[in-house]
Amino acid sequence: MKITNLSLKSKRAWFGFALVSPFVIGFLMFFLFPAIQSFIFSLNNINGNAEGGFNYIFVNFDQYYRALFIDTNFRKLIVSGASELTVKAPIIVIYSLFIAVVLNKKFPGRGLARIIFFLPVIVTSGVVLSLESGDYLLNALEKTSKLGTETMSSVNPGLVDIGSMLLNLNIDQRIIGYLLNIVDNLYSIIISSAVQITLMIAAIQSVPKSLYEASYIEGATAWEAFWKITLPMIKNYLFLSAIYTVIDSFTNSTNSVINYILNVAYGTELNFGFASALSWIYFIVIAVMLLIVWLIFIMSQRITESD
Repeated sequence: MKITNLSLKSKRAWFGFALVSPFVIGFLMFFLFPAIQSFIFSLNNINGNAEGGFNYIFVNFDQYYRALFIDTNFRKLIVSGASELTVKAPIIVIYSLFIAVVLNKKFPGRGLARIIFFLPVIVTSGVVLSLESGDYLLNALEKTSKLGTETMSSVNPGLVDIGSMLLNLNIDQRIIGYLLNIVDNLYSIIISSAVQITLMIAAIQSVPKSLYEASYIEGATAWEAFWKITLPMIKNYLFLSAIYTVIDSFTNSTNSVINYILNVAYGTELNFGFASALSWIYFIVIAVMLLIVWLIFIMSQRITESD
């Protein structure tokens, strides 16, 4: 059957298959087998033998039990990472949307501004990332800025002043703690937002200009156009940005859980079985976080539709 003889629906179906085929081939060839092998590793103690191979000693789910109930360091890292994500993820999405709206406006030097906001993608990759992580001054500044609401008197004076000012305004301490965490993680939030800003700019530019022109003729303000046109039209991009933020936060090279798993596998312990169990538990945690993001998106969508 010739492609030219196919209906438009069939052509679109074939085009869709062509688009997803690289992912399917890559998944089957480079992911599925290692994933199965990793699960087998997680059920065994693995020791090297004299022939250069490995001996498998089946231990059932003992590795998982150790990870969940014995290894306190792993649990602390998981909880810490999830807590940090609840602070960073909403702010990254909101910040990305705000910057995208600004960069979508016409002003002198807009192209240069877009380049500047995309620079973190380059800065946080490859050799540049290793140089950044080796910046002792930056590390020292980050350590001195670590702040909890209960220890404000012993750390960064600037954040202590902000916290004291908010306390004097009788703002709830939980809200103050959340705001201080945002300030404390400001650098991390900025360098983690470049891809999301690019997505948001593409989303805003995909909104038909005729909708804005019609709304302005009817007397709508720019603020009303944003809430009634822009936001509803780009909600799927907001969801995509949130998904990307969660995955990037949990899988980037500076993630403490990833480094802990690598240390278990290739460091002093050299335990591939336990590292595989840690990896599968971490995979489930990421899947649960993505499910929570999806449920929040679905609920917000139903709320907006009911209004």
